[in-house]
Amino acid sequence: MVRFAVATGLRPSERCGLRVGPLNLVKGTVEVAEALTVIGGRTEVGPTKSYARRTVGLPRSICDDLGEFLTRRAQERQCPPSPDDYVFTAPRGGPLRRDLLLKRFTTFLMTPSGMRTKAATPRRVGPETVVFASAAQALADRLTAIR
Repeated sequence: MVRFAVATGLRPSERCGLRVGPLNLVKGTVEVAEALTVIGGRTEVGPTKSYARRTVGLPRSICDDLGEFLTRRAQERQCPPSPDDYVFTAPRGGPLRRDLLLKRFTTFLMTPSGMRTKAATPRRVGPETVVFASAAQALADRLTAIR
């Protein structure tokens, strides 16, 4: 999900609300038309922030990874994915909540001393983008250290 976030630039609420149906892994596109928001503690499906539909290109490597991910999940569930299924789900299978998603990735970026890392947030780039980019770099660093 981190690589998908960085590659597409989708807002966190759009990533959380992304369903299987709008994905076209052959063409390498995703149609973004809805988002998940939390209202009064409940997750609600609604329009995107700009109320507009848009098509976003996907790199071939992301398409391949998503295809493998969705195939593996279908095998685990022993049923094919429905167009209405969410692409990314919470650990227990329900829809992701944007507020909890950010908290999980921020927790992932804890330094060995227990202090949270901080990154300067440039204008017009939300804190979520910085967190996801930092998480991708931290994951890459950890994988490199393991090899």
